[in-house]
Amino acid sequence: MADRTRILLVAAVVPAIIALGGALFIVLALPDLPDPVAIHWGASGAPNGFGPAWPSLLLLVLLVLAYSAFALVAARGQGLSIVQRLVVATSPFLAVLLTVTLAGSLWMQRGLDDAAAAPGVELLLLGGTLGGLALGVAAWFVLPAATPLDETRVTPETLPLGATERAVWMQRMEPSGVLAVFAVGTLALVTVVGVVALALSAPLPVTLAYGALLLVIALLVAATLFWRVRVTEEGLEVRSAVGIPRFSVPLADVDAATVVDVEPVRDFGGWGLRWGGPGRFGVVTRRGEGLEVRRRNGKVFVVTVGDARTGAALLNSLVARGTMS
Repeated sequence: MADRTRILLVAAVVPAIIALGGALFIVLALPDLPDPVAIHWGASGAPNGFGPAWPSLLLLVLLVLAYSAFALVAARGQGLSIVQRLVVATSPFLAVLLTVTLAGSLWMQRGLDDAAAAPGVELLLLGGTLGGLALGVAAWFVLPAATPLDETRVTPETLPLGATERAVWMQRMEPSGVLAVFAVGTLALVTVVGVVALALSAPLPVTLAYGALLLVIALLVAATLFWRVRVTEEGLEVRSAVGIPRFSVPLADVDAATVVDVEPVRDFGGWGLRWGGPGRFGVVTRRGEGLEVRRRNGKVFVVTVGDARTGAALLNSLVARGTMS
């Protein structure tokens, strides 16, 4: 079987079949379901949220198809990196988990007069997770083997630094326009829809708690999309706009700094704080040039930042000066 065919089957065809099967189960169950149905369960295992059944049907299909589309986009190019392989293998896992939990939670409510009597969903969550993991692991071995990233690295020339001369390089990292619009738009949509829905059906304290949660999420978004990058004689420091998280590579730990072209989905599976394969970690806010720092222990830290060539050159110069002293 051709590599692209295997990727298509794992990323889209199998998940779509699973999700459509779950959607069929929901449709068959609709005539026998109470109105409203239980759609949320509390820590005690008893239902504590109720609503119509059709949103679960739409949610199942749309989430699975949306992730399948993302996985196919992530798998573009020749070969698969280990990150791309993981992204694609997650598609059937997600399809099984969502199908078992969403379709199963409705199917078990058939014949009930009151959805408040619905049983707990713990076994569904456990079964969906284990079944999804089993299919995801199988998909991992069906997919083509991961191939090393074919990246072009540039090692800039060192800068002429005197023995006691001090130099600092600083840059700000911001997300690309598309990513910023997507993040702000998604947060705004969730805010408006959630607050309106809760204001109509929930007590005021619950609505206020939801608003506070959204504020925390907004701060977390700012903490992973906006950064300050600095190279000094102490090494590399990357600090978020809100102060935390903060990452640093001491000068004594730097082996070499290079400039590398970063494709977020291909290399890291997306944006933000990302794992890019064994020993590789990145702060990724956009595609394009990035500053790659290889530590003496072999681990790699990548940050997508403008004027990465100057930052890498200064870092290499400081390392060279420290070696000579």
